[in-house]
Amino acid sequence: IVGAVLRLLTDGDAEVRSAALQSLARVAARGQAEVLRAVEGLLADADSSVRGDAARALGSLAERGDSTVVAFLCLRLDRDGEPEDDEEARSELLDALAAVAPRGHCVCLGLAVACLSDESEGVRSSAVKVLEALVEPVNSEVLTSLQPLLASTEAFTRCAALGALAVVGAGGGADVAADCSRCFSDEDEGVRTAAVKAIVGVASRGHEASLAGVLELLKDEDEDVRCAAAEAAGRLACEGDSKSMAALRKVLGDDDRDVRCAVIGSLASTVARADTDLVEALASCFQDEEETVRDAAVDAIARVAQRTGCEPCLSVVVAQLQHEGADVRCCAAKAIANLARLDDFVVVKDSVTSLLEDNDASVREAAGDAIAAMAQCSTANAGLVSELFEAMKKRCSHGDPAVRCSTLDAIRKISNDVGARAVEPVCKALEDKQEIVQDAAKQTLAGLPWADEGMAA
Repeated sequence: IVGAVLRLLTDGDAEVRSAALQSLARVAARGQAEVLRAVEGLLADADSSVRGDAARALGSLAERGDSTVVAFLCLRLDRDGEPEDDEEARSELLDALAAVAPRGHCVCLGLAVACLSDESEGVRSSAVKVLEALVEPVNSEVLTSLQPLLASTEAFTRCAALGALAVVGAGGGADVAADCSRCFSDEDEGVRTAAVKAIVGVASRGHEASLAGVLELLKDEDEDVRCAAAEAAGRLACEGDSKSMAALRKVLGDDDRDVRCAVIGSLASTVARADTDLVEALASCFQDEEETVRDAAVDAIARVAQRTGCEPCLSVVVAQLQHEGADVRCCAAKAIANLARLDDFVVVKDSVTSLLEDNDASVREAAGDAIAAMAQCSTANAGLVSELFEAMKKRCSHGDPAVRCSTLDAIRKISNDVGARAVEPVCKALEDKQEIVQDAAKQTLAGLPWADEGMAA
């Protein structure tokens, strides 16, 4: 098979040559000299797509450290000052180098640094991958070679250099972090964003100068910069850092939803002790107009509970169950479902089951999930499971058909916990006057894992 495919590499149709290269990567064994020499020849093909496929094939077929393959790839990237003119092919050549060149290969590293100034974003991204794959930690020569790029007149080059700095300078300490910090005031928002992301990789947690710069960028005019700064604050601040938490709290109402989500996540990462004020601030995000922000707040409260205990969170969340906004009630129910996985909540049983009567379908569904979570995490408390089930049975005869349907769905969710007791109210609902309730009962009965198949039918 390999021989037949090799013959196709000389076909007059470029598409055939490309297809043959793609096939070789799948059928040929790694390190076969005959195959590698044939593919190397196509690095100079007249068709740019074939050249890119040849580079990709070499990345798959050559052994790491194959000096001949590495030399061919480098030659195509720096051919007497006339590198490969197709940006996709250049990117493929760099990706192949990342796969086969040995760590510390000076020529490859030099080519990668040079490609950080490439006009193509894909090429610059591939160049960073080469550095990540080949550079030794805190390589001083590469770090030095990045300095001129950080001062380039082209913003895209400065961004690429910062991305490389995050890779090469990981663990490099204060000097490398200072290189990133100097770009915090760059005129280009993309560069400022790249600088914030880079400093997370090079600065140690709690590094005062880095963290101070990041917190200042929470007020940046660009939302991407603010979002990156909010995420970075959670990575750089030490647990319980009151200054960082205060700065994050101030921007919890940022105009951009992604920034708000990042702030919420970082607050949950930084808190170190029970803080009712913080939980209340997070719960206030249940009123956010964006669902992603509301969901972030729900998840954050669960993370805070894991770190500081459930009780402070529970008291705040339960109070939200009576909020006039359906979205808020829904979030509160979801939060209780999360918290129930951490502890038993006998005290909120009535509050949660009452939500099955809510006039909003999403709230009723969230209540069912919360009940299921409480039941599943209360196996040692058979009394609570029975009380939950009895509360649902009563609502199977509620005057609102929508409530009856939601209750039946909730019963399905706890069927493993209540056992055969679930059959009685569900079978009774099969005789309900409302067709939608009958259909809900059929779905519930069919969903009982141990129900008789004939009965479900």
